[in-house]
Amino acid sequence: MQHHLSPLLLKTLSERSAFPLTLRGTRVVFLLLKQFSAELATEAEVFLTLLIKLVSGETEVGESRPSWMRVLAMEIMRGCVSFSLVSSAGLISDHTTRATRSQALRRRRVHA
Repeated sequence: MQHHLSPLLLKTLSERSAFPLTLRGTRVVFLLLKQFSAELATEAEVFLTLLIKLVSGETEVGESRPSWMRVLAMEIMRGCVSFSLVSSAGLISDHTTRATRSQALRRRRVHA
């Protein structure tokens, strides 16, 4: 994956490709970031940096990208952030619920 897929995706997102190809590439990048960011830390960092450049509008001198590329990059970034926040919120909620239950059990034992 590191040697074949990542360079292809980077090329697709870096160059001025057709919309359908770029859309599919961004979907694959999203899945890689969402599911394999721990295993592919270097690649995830490179993809995130590229997405940030696309969102910020940074381009090479004389190069212009279509605005839909910026929108696609924003969607991927939003998905990564919301996935991360939802996961964290779920863990926090689970932890709080367990702590509340254990405190209630301790109170029952003390009062019994």
